[in-house]
Amino acid sequence: GDFTAYTGTETSTYKTLSAGSTELTGWRLAGAVRRILSGESAWGSPSSVSGSYFTCLHHTAGGSISTTLTGLNTGETYTLSWSERDRVNYQSRDLTVKIGGCTGTDISPAHTVPDAWEQQVVTFVATGSSTELCFITYGGTADGSVFLDAISVKVFNPISCSAVPNTESSYTYLFDGCCR
Repeated sequence: GDFTAYTGTETSTYKTLSAGSTELTGWRLAGAVRRILSGESAWGSPSSVSGSYFTCLHHTAGGSISTTLTGLNTGETYTLSWSERDRVNYQSRDLTVKIGGCTGTDISPAHTVPDAWEQQVVTFVATGSSTELCFITYGGTADGSVFLDAISVKVFNPISCSAVPNTESSYTYLFDGCCR
């Protein structure tokens, strides 16, 4: 998701979205959520990673966005990737990513979001044909934000160890645990 698909009325370069709103196509919202145009100066002028907009879990109360992933194969491994950053010069925030809903299982435990866009990648095993994916921040004692963009879920395709050249001068570490 690049957060371009939107059913609301464009009224400014950022929009406060209400909990329960369906304006952010395909996502359910809770807490303080914003949709922000790439380069918006009121938010520190960050460029989006993908598309023209990114989303923001904002304020002291925090917030969450969640969506239902369908068409999963039970027992198959999937790769989830997303880009994250915080709002520079504001209180840092922790982000947790869960499957099975916002009270479900952590697939990316709480971690402090960086000051510049950083891609995160995790894997999870489907336990059914669908699951709810949730990005959640619990807020803080002062104003702060988690910016999210470029969310993607794909079937996990590990790199084969046999595809890595076996030379004495190269050391390649792969996600599947191979090292040559």
